[in-house]
Amino acid sequence: MTQRGLDDADAMWGLENKKLLKTLGVKYFKISKTVAFNALTMTFSELGMTIENADKETGIMYATAQAPTPLTPTEWSQVKKIEEPRLKAIARKSVDPISASLWTLNPTNRQIRMNAIVIERKNDVQIQLNFSLIHTGASYGILYGKEVPTKAVEIGGRKFWDAFERAVLIQGKTLE
Repeated sequence: MTQRGLDDADAMWGLENKKLLKTLGVKYFKISKTVAFNALTMTFSELGMTIENADKETGIMYATAQAPTPLTPTEWSQVKKIEEPRLKAIARKSVDPISASLWTLNPTNRQIRMNAIVIERKNDVQIQLNFSLIHTGASYGILYGKEVPTKAVEIGGRKFWDAFERAVLIQGKTLE
């Protein structure tokens, strides 16, 4: 692996994720901040993630899990089917084709971090969602990227919102 190839993949996913999260990463709900925070707690738990920090006053909560969680193995296979060929194509720009063919999306030594920010507004709350990747293994001088492959953000984001809406309903609140 070369640093340039990793940086290029990270930059590609970063630009795509920024665009995707403008729509998928922000939602509005006519619920209180307390209900939203409770629903976030339930959502991260349902997704198999550990809440690392939660501050209701600032509205920030983030949770982590060993990748590929919150995705199932089947969902991770969907991500690999789309994103791995793209990763290899980027690799071919900085290494020989045989070396590029060895590049894979391996979740070992990676954690997924999901951040949720609840912003209380006059008539509703706005919830912003973000994803990042944390390398937990030995780096051997390589700076691993922080961007989650875009297809994983897409699947994980939809899964998050489905679980969040169920958590709101469990609390006896209706979604408008």
